[in-house]
Amino acid sequence: MTAEYFDLLGTEGLRILGDLFKSMGEPSRLKILDHLSYGEHCVNELAELTELSQSLVSHHLRLLRNIGVVKAHRQGRQVYYSLDDDHILNIFLQGKDHIKHMHLNEDE
Repeated sequence: MTAEYFDLLGTEGLRILGDLFKSMGEPSRLKILDHLSYGEHCVNELAELTELSQSLVSHHLRLLRNIGVVKAHRQGRQVYYSLDDDHILNIFLQGKDHIKHMHLNEDE
């Protein structure tokens, strides 16, 4: 890739991209994203699945929602969260694949 490719993002675009990666760089958030990569969940479900408190899960979801990583929709009194779109899913899955690849090649 050329420098021109990255220049298309500009300084603001690069800052936003950095914020995106930063938002995914915390282990508790990665646990949440891992579960959301399989489908939508409410806060209670995510708290149980991740073994985190509901307030901590809510805090992480608010941050992830503000950065555009997750989205929410209401069904009655319950709010369900999912990954924002296929781009986010692909970024997450590519990261997991990279880690698997790196660990498989450690023995060589």
